[in-house]
Amino acid sequence: MDFMLALSKNIPGIQVFIGSLQSFTDTWQVENIFFKEHPLNIGYKGTEEPRDWIAERVTDYYPSFFSYWKKV
Repeated sequence: MDFMLALSKNIPGIQVFIGSLQSFTDTWQVENIFFKEHPLNIGYKGTEEPRDWIAERVTDYYPSFFSYWKKV
């Protein structure tokens, strides 16, 4: 978190929100939320963007990061 907050100082006018996605949309009345696909983002409403992969050619399912990493 410290690293992200330190980098955010390079973005003029940035505001940090702490709370759930639901409370964010309730507070700010946002029309559309853009978010990266991730297993923890179940139930998010908005526009889902595919996540970035380390290697595009490795497309099989791997139960852990390290089994994926070995294949890469």
